[in-house]
Amino acid sequence: MYSSIHFTTTSELTINNNLLTQCFIIVGSIDPNDKTAYPNSTLDQSGDRWITYLIRFQNTGTADAEDIYITDTLSQALDWTTFTLLSYSHQPITEIHSDGLVKFNFPKIHLPDSNTNEPASHGYVQYKIRAKDSLLIGSTIENTANIFFDFNAPVITNTTSNIVINCSIPITVITENICQGETYSLNGAVYLTAGTYHQKLITMDGCDSLLELRLQNIQLFNTISNTSGTLSTPAIGIKYRWLDCSTNSIIWGATSPNYTPIQSGTYAAIVSLDNCIDTSSCFAFSMVGLPSSIGADVIFQTRYISNLDHIQLHAEKLKGNKGVLRLMDISGRIIFQKQIENIALEIST
Repeated sequence: MYSSIHFTTTSELTINNNLLTQCFIIVGSIDPNDKTAYPNSTLDQSGDRWITYLIRFQNTGTADAEDIYITDTLSQALDWTTFTLLSYSHQPITEIHSDGLVKFNFPKIHLPDSNTNEPASHGYVQYKIRAKDSLLIGSTIENTANIFFDFNAPVITNTTSNIVINCSIPITVITENICQGETYSLNGAVYLTAGTYHQKLITMDGCDSLLELRLQNIQLFNTISNTSGTLSTPAIGIKYRWLDCSTNSIIWGATSPNYTPIQSGTYAAIVSLDNCIDTSSCFAFSMVGLPSSIGADVIFQTRYISNLDHIQLHAEKLKGNKGVLRLMDISGRIIFQKQIENIALEIST
């Protein structure tokens, strides 16, 4: 529940301190006389250390309560000099004693009983007080009030309790990459674009924790160009593969940013970086019109085959002592490709 009290006058010079905001849990207790504290269970030592107390009372008797007073013994953990009366239902006479006893007097209040006038049978007093700077983490601040109706025995309220904690938690920074066109999820939130985002979380001890997500967009710029019969992609990745678009099959052995086809067709580059994989558009490649200098008129002869584990080949003719060896199956699919610079070559079957 949210409550706000705001009051000002035209003659007042400073109005910034006239707004009080308090959050508290709505309860439905049998006993209408109680005491609440805000914050209601913990107190952050790294914050301003103020505690706001609210004492509520009701006359549930059979006649008016002529005089009411409340006693409240302040905890030794509180700085008594910071006591500030905030609000009340009836004007009290407030006494603060040297031993920490606070007394709220309501003389001649004539509070109606709940049977005669239920709405008018209620009353309250509210104040705030600051905890001492020297409190240790884990220490507890407890407080109980006593409500006296005329000459009856006091009604003792519940005891409020605040455990001192330290919420000075640094910001947790998370840096992640997001692939182009994809999304990133964190604690149920979905992010569509790169940028810096913040999430405010509540820890187990009631502290606020701030997460900073730095989301970076990975763009591979995977496009295909043709230079003298060699296809290339400018994308910078950690893994490269080439795809024969006509058969939708990976070309075995083509694992670099460059690929030299042996026949006309359509080809695409597949580039991987981190968890991002990008496949370029299919590029139409034609052998027609390519300069003859890239050809290699090579004749290989098998010297020996040992248990079909290795094959030793010898080139009878190799232009410029360089060339590309490609082995294809009977359907024309490339099953092995290797750049060679020597006239002798041994390959594993």
